[in-house]
Amino acid sequence: MASPTTRSITFPELVQGLHGSLAEPLTSSNLPNVQRLMSSYAPNPEDYSQFKYHDASKPYTRILIDSGNGIFNLMLLVWTQGKASPIHDHSGAHCLMKVLEGELVETQYEWPSDTKSDHSDDSRVDSGNEEEPMHVKQEKLYHKSQVAYIHDKIGLHRVSNPSESATAVSLHLYTPPYQECKTFCERTGKARPSGRCVFYKDFSNQPLLPELKTGPASASGVCSPSVNNAPVTMSKISPDTPPGQYFENALATQRSIIIPSK
Repeated sequence: MASPTTRSITFPELVQGLHGSLAEPLTSSNLPNVQRLMSSYAPNPEDYSQFKYHDASKPYTRILIDSGNGIFNLMLLVWTQGKASPIHDHSGAHCLMKVLEGELVETQYEWPSDTKSDHSDDSRVDSGNEEEPMHVKQEKLYHKSQVAYIHDKIGLHRVSNPSESATAVSLHLYTPPYQECKTFCERTGKARPSGRCVFYKDFSNQPLLPELKTGPASASGVCSPSVNNAPVTMSKISPDTPPGQYFENALATQRSIIIPSK
């Protein structure tokens, strides 16, 4: 969560800050700034209600908010009660996940021993026929406003909604964007292509913000957005916007989960 000395920022400030910090691909030097931006955003349902679509037949529903000029994808995920993602990698991308509503469990796994050690590109394939159960590195429960980070060099993960009665909502940043990843069988460690990762709805062609002019830098180092020196708020997108063509997301194969008791 944001530290006590960090000012909370609005959603327009978050989007503007991400575009500024990710004008070029993410590096280790600017990763802390991006993490700080995500942590500093104070969740407000009015910011994302127009993006909050839920297909209850799927474990989660992915909605693209901003395509980040090809450098990143910012998306909203709505998680069905008691459901989980498959175990998956991130195709070499950095992934930050901020909980907006509810709680989410992240279970991290070691890479299977029979996959290649180079986890930076799409060469990751099974190299043998040996089967071995996957090993859990750690499991953590994330509450509202907390931010998780993972990269393929850290390992693989699964995200799940532990509630049997309420959906959860999270904000995800992927940089660079990717169209496919790999999913893994927990029992055997075998990998397979996910298929194309697609969105239930795509708002990336709709302007999130008015044309912004940088205002005075705040104490947190984030510039306040303004138009003609007047504060601005995010433009609302009508919930009646016709959905784009929907494709099945291979990552979202419905499954039940059991969260081990602690």
